[in-house]
Amino acid sequence: MKIAINTSGVDYGDMGFSEFEKLGEVVYFKNVPRGELFEIAKDCDAIIINKVIIDEEFLSRCPKIKYVGVFATGYNVVDLDACRAHGVVVCNAPDYSTHAVCQHVFGLLLNFYGRIGDLRWVPKTVVFLVFCGVFVADFG
Repeated sequence: MKIAINTSGVDYGDMGFSEFEKLGEVVYFKNVPRGELFEIAKDCDAIIINKVIIDEEFLSRCPKIKYVGVFATGYNVVDLDACRAHGVVVCNAPDYSTHAVCQHVFGLLLNFYGRIGDLRWVPKTVVFLVFCGVFVADFG
């Protein structure tokens, strides 16, 4: 099995892809021009993507593809009808950020309720007043 993996936006040195390598040959790629993408994926059985468009043209030019994995919760970059017509299985990454989204929402609520954003000027003002006080003390 040959797998193409798009690591753009997902590989910051903290992810291991070695499990994929146990399945067969793996080709890693970043953001590439569309023509180069066809060349990379033409002999692949599977492709795992992030923000790469998979449409009728792609599937026609890469007929060996039988699996499309998406490093996201949405399918907006994948033409599901074209995949269905070509017998391609599509899978996303459900629930990958559920806890982070929940944490972010509560952080925003606490920020709004506690009016923390209204206090962003305080450190600058305190530093300015301290500096002015020193200036007045030295020359006053």
